[in-house]
Amino acid sequence: MDQYERLLQKYPDYISKEQFYKICHISKSTALQLFQSNLVPVIDTKRKTRRYFIAKKDVIIYLRERNSDPEKYHITRCKWMQSYESSGHLTDARSRRIKVYITGQWQLESDVLTVADLRRLLGYQLQTIRKWLSDGTLASFKLGHIYYIPKQYAIDFVGSQTFYAFTRKTKEHIKIMKECSKCAHK
Repeated sequence: MDQYERLLQKYPDYISKEQFYKICHISKSTALQLFQSNLVPVIDTKRKTRRYFIAKKDVIIYLRERNSDPEKYHITRCKWMQSYESSGHLTDARSRRIKVYITGQWQLESDVLTVADLRRLLGYQLQTIRKWLSDGTLASFKLGHIYYIPKQYAIDFVGSQTFYAFTRKTKEHIKIMKECSKCAHK
């Protein structure tokens, strides 16, 4: 029995993310990035609390490999979000591909979207989307206190240089760009 097995003796067969980062002496965000990059296998329950469970054997494997090959587990900023084909400027052809892709992905969505719908589809925070709407970056209309966005306006926005040029992209945004890159290579 080595030091890692002795360390984990007092824990159950599956541990939480909190137990994992404390045992491994890493930050919460590093633990999350290890899970999202599949460097450490987890069971994702998709719940808001106690979402991740890690098998004790996988923790032992991680600790051993981290000692023998620390570079393998070195997470640089946004390494877990793999890059996609990107240039500084959005071409007309790429814009059309994005719009066609989004139209297909959103075909079951209502013709008029709400801020909550856009948050679900694009992954941006509600206040960010409201800022786009209030400053006119994304065309919409307002009834009472509620913004409504015609789906075609949202599709045009996603296919615009403004949306493409955001420096801090959500995972959903990156997924759209990666999928459109794949379409170009077919």
